[in-house]
Amino acid sequence: MDWITIIDRLNWNNDEDDIAAAKVELGKISDESLHLLVQPLSKFHWENSAEVIVNIGVNKCIPIISELLKWLQDMNWPGAIKIYNMLKESESTIVDNYIKKSAEDAKKEDDEEWLENINMLIEERNIK
Repeated sequence: MDWITIIDRLNWNNDEDDIAAAKVELGKISDESLHLLVQPLSKFHWENSAEVIVNIGVNKCIPIISELLKWLQDMNWPGAIKIYNMLKESESTIVDNYIKKSAEDAKKEDDEEWLENINMLIEERNIK
């Protein structure tokens, strides 16, 4: 299956029925193709792609958590709030390790906005 063609249908300018059908199809995306959903194609696709990721669930998305945390570099990016809330509400302690690593990465990159967003997540998850 050509996942990119289906992902392209997530463009928020497309017909709502086509977007909904694409979301259903992408709910069946293979584990090795999950990374294709992380900020795909253009910002016009990101909000709906984030919704697909949330529907898939954090447990299946563990292999792409590091990539998802990069989505939080700017909370104004489409889909960032959906990803943030999914990570915030996750009961998986594995996610905590990825969040801590992202905080280190944000410090190394001197990305203050990203670090602030990650620190907010650390505080809300009560990560020690």
